[in-house]
Amino acid sequence: MYTTKQIQKEVTEEKEVTRTINYLEKETNKVLKEPVVQKVKLTRTNKVNKVTGEVTEGKWTEGSWGEIPSGAIENYKVLKYRNSRRKKQVTSTTGNEKVDVYYEADTKRSYRRKRSNKNNKLPRKKETNKVLKEPVVQKVKLTRTNKVNKVTGEVTEGKWTEGSWGETPSGAIENYKVLKYRNSRRKTSNINNRK
Repeated sequence: MYTTKQIQKEVTEEKEVTRTINYLEKETNKVLKEPVVQKVKLTRTNKVNKVTGEVTEGKWTEGSWGEIPSGAIENYKVLKYRNSRRKKQVTSTTGNEKVDVYYEADTKRSYRRKRSNKNNKLPRKKETNKVLKEPVVQKVKLTRTNKVNKVTGEVTEGKWTEGSWGETPSGAIENYKVLKYRNSRRKTSNINNRK
């Protein structure tokens, strides 16, 4: 007479569930780096009747995939995932999964400077155009911020700032009186990207 324990044997069953994470460029689906494969091994212990061969199935263990690593890629920035980045529970009914992580080309800021000079005419004696004193140079520095695509090098130009020159100084000179200016003495505003 055999006991139940004597006619049964335990057999361990295993299965592996995987999640594959792809890193792709938006629009083109170009592969930007090697995929990451997350694996979870599940097991259960079945009981097999040595006489009849009948199998009594045990209960599967459970596991989990960790958070999806973002996978920083030079010159690219990550977009939203199709699936959540969070940790995910894996059970015996969970199938293999694929997650696509999309990126787009990153941009950088490129600063440009430009000086716009107002070179006031040299004070001259009317008849001779003799230079009476050193010229005054008024300078205005303009800037703009451009965006440069780190992948393609394409430049998206920003808008130039504006500034103003002050009034033209009269520059009193001994024994001379100032005549009319060729240009206005007034302050010049809204200086933009003049060449």
